[in-house]
Amino acid sequence: MQTLQLTKDMNYNDLKVLEQYKDLRNIIIKNQKITVFDGLESQSQTLFHLWLDSCYFLKSFQSMSKFYFPHLETIRLDKCKNFSDLSGLQSIQLSIVNIIMDNTLISSLKPISSLHFVKLQEIQLYNCQLLKSLDGLESCKFSLKSLILNNCAIETLDVFSKSQFCLTDLRIIKSNLSSLDGVQHLFQLNILEIRESKICQLQQLQYMIHLKQLYLDQNLICCSDEFYYLQNLVTLKQLTLNRNPFYRDDQFYEKLISAVNERIEEISIDEQIDPKKLRKQRKFNHNFVRFSLLDKKKDVQKTQHDLISTLDYRLLRIESKHNKLLKTAKLVTKCVNIINTVAIKAHE
Repeated sequence: MQTLQLTKDMNYNDLKVLEQYKDLRNIIIKNQKITVFDGLESQSQTLFHLWLDSCYFLKSFQSMSKFYFPHLETIRLDKCKNFSDLSGLQSIQLSIVNIIMDNTLISSLKPISSLHFVKLQEIQLYNCQLLKSLDGLESCKFSLKSLILNNCAIETLDVFSKSQFCLTDLRIIKSNLSSLDGVQHLFQLNILEIRESKICQLQQLQYMIHLKQLYLDQNLICCSDEFYYLQNLVTLKQLTLNRNPFYRDDQFYEKLISAVNERIEEISIDEQIDPKKLRKQRKFNHNFVRFSLLDKKKDVQKTQHDLISTLDYRLLRIESKHNKLLKTAKLVTKCVNIINTVAIKAHE
């Protein structure tokens, strides 16, 4: 038996029930009243994946610290709404590869700051709305490749300026982030995605020479001069800056084209929103739809105008060619008449 699922009908307070099983590789625990991990040690030598779902009474990993799990690669917590402490992860610091948490009360990563994760490559945190800082993340700076933060209250990326990380993929969605300070130290970063935040400047990106994909939708970038900082990103292939309140002056597209040159394979910056309409978030969607419709109407009118102009031009060309053919025909007729006249006189 490799996979065991504990359902909500069992109502266990601990995991001693696992002692009757052997060689479990995957354990899924849903809707249980467990408060400690006592009993999990019986599977310590074979356990690879642990998934906890809706375990509302669980608050930390502290009870795991008494045992060693040499093969545990993935820990996933979903809807463990009272889970607030990362203490106790020292028992898996040499084996863990993925940590995924959704809807928890975690407010700090400092409990793991003294650890040394060797294989931890990916951290995904969703709906951790008390988490404002990434301090403590330096414990996995040598191994961490991917960091995903969705709907967390992150305010700063200063932790990246304190230690040299090996991150290649950083994605932050729905945050309180207002500055990219710190991200310039992620020299190996290939993918940077920061959506629905408060970013307004791109200066920190100018030396990220390995960046290939940049997604900055729904931020507060309003000045087209920020495109200047993209000129040095020679490896950049994809760029999206949709739904930013750009002020589109006469040089807007010229600045964009001069910044990205011909190396960009995919670029998306077509949504235009009036900055004054972004003051109230509740009106954002309405205004976006309104402006999108206006843009579409303008596009249709422009297309119609272009078609009419094209048809007029083609008609003029046809008329010109027709006139030339008439002139040529008259000239040929005149030449034929002259030849006939000369032939008649020569015959006489």
